[in-house]
Amino acid sequence: MEMGMLVYKRQKGTITAEDYIAWSHTMLVQGNESPSIQMISAFTPGANLFEIEAFFQRALHEMGLVVPTIEPNSRATIAILANEILRVNDDEQLAPFANDIFHIVAELNYPEDLIGWYEISEMQDRLT
Repeated sequence: MEMGMLVYKRQKGTITAEDYIAWSHTMLVQGNESPSIQMISAFTPGANLFEIEAFFQRALHEMGLVVPTIEPNSRATIAILANEILRVNDDEQLAPFANDIFHIVAELNYPEDLIGWYEISEMQDRLT
């Protein structure tokens, strides 16, 4: 899991232990190592979220990272979801991704550069 999506889910309150674990694996694969990232990667999906959060905070400090505001994370999440749309083979899988993107665009108050996602959602509504 990419940092932008992790932080977006964290800021929205939908984060899970599995999200942190996936993020730690991504960080390790990318060569970003710290003792706390290694600890997070050793957790199991049913681990205590508060304990993992403490290690996440330590990992940020160890690597000198600052959590960006919600807008860049929202945009990063849109990019990830848009890439998922390109990867799916089943048309029924497209709608949930587009719907998730629409909700993020609405949260950002419909910025001009993302208005196309609103229009796609409107077309999708007309079809259904």
